Amino acid sequence: MPNFTRGCGPPLFLLTCASLLISSIVFIFSMLHLGYDSFFTIPAVYGVTLAYHATILTLEYRNSARLDPASSTTMGSIVCGAVVGAMWLGAFTTVLLVTVLLGTRAIEEETQELWILVVQCVIAPVEVAVLLALVFRSVQERQQGSSESWRKVEEC
Repeated sequence: MPNFTRGCGPPLFLLTCASLLISSIVFIFSMLHLGYDSFFTIPAVYGVTLAYHATILTLEYRNSARLDPASSTTMGSIVCGAVVGAMWLGAFTTVLLVTVLLGTRAIEEETQELWILVVQCVIAPVEVAVLLALVFRSVQERQQGSSESWRKVEEC
């Protein structure tokens, strides 16, 4: 079991893949109602998330041959990651409010569509947590001046 408090944690690539997977799952559930239930916040934030991760992955691939610090540890990418995390938090809040407001009506009318919103409310905070872990791990690597954990798992 890795010890995350001693500067060792999941590599940035693993966190990026987890973020892409989780955000894609939330997006798929949102699109079951064409994003209407979330007031289109989840599809919009998903697009921003894809752009952020595609940019980081492209920059890391280009810098893989050099010994430069990882692109994900620059101050700009850390701030952008935090902004994307805040956007997911806002989207989660929107879906939670819609779920609560529609939930009372759905219970009265006995509709079966409430589960789609509940799934989004359960999975969206996980995406926020993964992005927060990605930001904290990037800050740790920036302080250590290390870029090696982008592609390999560190031994603790």
